[in-house]
Amino acid sequence: MAKHPHNPMITARVALFVDYENLHQHLSDRKQSGKFADETIIELIDELRRYFSSNLSAQTVSVRAYADFGTVGGNSPVIQKNLVQAGIEPVFTPSAFQKTAAEMQLAIDTTEFMLTREDVEHIVLVTGNRAYLPLLSLINREGKQSLLVAAHPPETTTRLPFITEDNVMSAFTLLSRNRPEAEPEPVVDRSKVKRSAIQDRYGIQTIEVIESYFGQYEEVYLTPLLRKLSELIDDPDFDPKETVNDLEACGAVWMERRRGFPYDYTVLLLDEEHEEVAEARARVAERTAAGKADVPSTDEDEEDYDDDGDFDDDDSYIADEEYDDIEDR
Repeated sequence: MAKHPHNPMITARVALFVDYENLHQHLSDRKQSGKFADETIIELIDELRRYFSSNLSAQTVSVRAYADFGTVGGNSPVIQKNLVQAGIEPVFTPSAFQKTAAEMQLAIDTTEFMLTREDVEHIVLVTGNRAYLPLLSLINREGKQSLLVAAHPPETTTRLPFITEDNVMSAFTLLSRNRPEAEPEPVVDRSKVKRSAIQDRYGIQTIEVIESYFGQYEEVYLTPLLRKLSELIDDPDFDPKETVNDLEACGAVWMERRRGFPYDYTVLLLDEEHEEVAEARARVAERTAAGKADVPSTDEDEEDYDDDGDFDDDDSYIADEEYDDIEDR
């Protein structure tokens, strides 16, 4: 493998082609401004550059990002400016004439680049869920090393020779490599917790909402709970965060941190040994058995949970934002 003429430590060259439009779609919080997606994409590209530099002694010679920037993030000039400042070439692909314009232009440019830049050995495709299988096949047939980095990568168990664990990488795995390890969560002996009467006037109602809408889960994800409380308790004086604080202060609930991407999140757990919690749960169970329970959880209520009862990608972005407003412990 030829060495770089000015730096003998560099033995390979890399080009990155980013399906920004598709990746942004998969990283954006559908209820937020999209700034997390913008920042995460740039962070991902920076991590890829470091990965190639440290693992392959390779220099990233080109990075192009494809999108109709007028339709992603809501602030096209800022997005493109940030990309340029990060050393990424934004390639505008108008979707008004062709919805798949970004995908098609990326494939065309990748093919042209690969055929004209013989000095570049590694071609990297960065995307959300598009597998680009024909393009990956072409890259390998041309004798180049391919890598697909995706938010939702294809299964590597396929028999396709160009889809293996060596050339398919999860974007989330890559980003998490340099995250500092969280300190172990201290184990609280619940038998020593001092339990007292619930003081907040909305506390009992909150317990019943938790049991009615989230009772099927072992732990309650804080963001959808706060949202549901605000939706159900229509009182300008009601502050769900203050109520949660009071419930924890009297030992009725407790909070725990969980590791997540791109941010950690917070879950709430009910203390079943608390007398008022047990009574509230019994009332909900009695109403349910009598067919008089509150409206049960629906698909809409459960949209913030995935099939495993875990927190979905979108709301995990804002979980700790909600937690920050609850006093530190």
